[in-house]
Amino acid sequence: MFMESASVYHSKAGLTEPSGLTARLEGGYWVVSDDTSSVFAIDKQGHLIERIDVDPSVPDLEGVAGISATQHLVLLSEKDAAIVEFNAESGRVTASHPILAMKGGDSIDFGKDGPEGIAIDEKGLVWVLKRF
Repeated sequence: MFMESASVYHSKAGLTEPSGLTARLEGGYWVVSDDTSSVFAIDKQGHLIERIDVDPSVPDLEGVAGISATQHLVLLSEKDAAIVEFNAESGRVTASHPILAMKGGDSIDFGKDGPEGIAIDEKGLVWVLKRF
């Protein structure tokens, strides 16, 4: 059942290609745009709350997921095929994990597109989406 929709596009803030979205503890959503190294907070009506710049060495953000009841996020860098741990409160990258270097990662072929999405399940397992 469709309830409502809101635009998450904010060109003046640099949110021009929204590519990942997850719920925020405070309400609203965290959004990433694959044309900027920033994380954006928006409310449920799509209004921009804040923009947090991520280290520019983390390119092409394709996905975002929240880690339980914290301000910690995992970001997905499509270009680097890496899972990036990010503290939204401090605005700092705390770790980066290249997917292909992980155990079993050498068996993954992302093709020309790279990884396309990320989620965390109720057990805390991180899932990465590959385009087929």
